[in-house]
Amino acid sequence: MPSAPASPVRVGTATDQGPRPSQCDAVTVTRIPLSTTWAAALVDGYGPHPDVPAAAQGAALAAIRSALSGGSAPAALETAGRTLTGRDADDWPEPDAVGAVAVGDDQRVSVAWTGDVRAYVLDPDGQTLHQLTTDHTEGARLRALAAAGEPVAEDPAEHDHVVTSTLGRLAADPASMGTATHSGPWTAVVLTSDGVHDALDHAELHRIVAATADPAQCAAALVAAARAADARAGAQAVDDNATAAVIRQG
Repeated sequence: MPSAPASPVRVGTATDQGPRPSQCDAVTVTRIPLSTTWAAALVDGYGPHPDVPAAAQGAALAAIRSALSGGSAPAALETAGRTLTGRDADDWPEPDAVGAVAVGDDQRVSVAWTGDVRAYVLDPDGQTLHQLTTDHTEGARLRALAAAGEPVAEDPAEHDHVVTSTLGRLAADPASMGTATHSGPWTAVVLTSDGVHDALDHAELHRIVAATADPAQCAAALVAAARAADARAGAQAVDDNATAAVIRQG
């Protein structure tokens, strides 16, 4: 018997600048023509350079163009990195950014990332939200050392915003890219910048994704919840650009 047609894919994004002086997050999602494949890119630019917002937008668009031409998630992320050609006096990328690209269809999701942009997959029953990415930060590295029994003198939480891989450094250090694949059915794929997932714990993020079937409403709810959490946190607020992309089947 012929296989059942793939469920239609619906997408939504939301972003909020927050109290930061500029919007340095960039997000775009597209469906690949004449196929069930889709691609999403979320780029989080950082640093005081005035060209960071434009650089983040350019990197996200370059990633999507690569995916539209048949590129894999890692190839699309590498393409995004190649747009960041500026260098400071010490030959470090400037402006620079972190980011994630996801490419998928109804049975498979592939993700490539740098830094602390995250990707999640919601199981078909809605009971489990898997985090596909692992943060490339100094805080995460210190936690891993502590978990392995190594002595750690510093508080890892104090280093969670020190990223250890970036898009601008990929050309010089391609091994720094993270990759992951989810094989099998899924209900939703979610990409978030740290302005969302640093403000919300995993249980709250899961609750919103599982309860909100419309992807645009889901993305908006994630950003709104992050802003509400910031308001409650007072001096401990994340107060960063907050961005989410949601891809949903059915």
